[in-house]
Amino acid sequence: MDLYLKNIEAFKVTGTEEINGNKTTVVEGLLTGDSMEEALKNSGIESTTAGLGISTEDLVTLMDSVEGMPVKLWISEDGYVMQYELDMTAMMQGILDVMSAGEENPITISKTLVHMTCSNFDAVPDFEVPAEALAAA
Repeated sequence: MDLYLKNIEAFKVTGTEEINGNKTTVVEGLLTGDSMEEALKNSGIESTTAGLGISTEDLVTLMDSVEGMPVKLWISEDGYVMQYELDMTAMMQGILDVMSAGEENPITISKTLVHMTCSNFDAVPDFEVPAEALAAA
């Protein structure tokens, strides 16, 4: 979440919503350049594109052609990101364009969203650290 919070550009507050019983402020903006590349790495997209024959270098080149990745954050009053959404439509269309270059009937992507809702912050049950782990320190 730190990546999104520190690197979102052209952001604006677009409203408020309640998420999991928490009042949130909705913030929208763009991830660009290195921050967009890092967000994609965190999304796991590289493992998917590798299976499609698209190398990491191809993916970086593709990202350079995309102006930015729209991101939407729902931030609670105490600063937690309760929900987020990445609009990966342009990037996914670029991948399909590379894959279907020269084909008579290319595939068109209408919308690709990664949407995550977060909860249970600081809700880890009590546990005991094994003696072996403590001794290893």
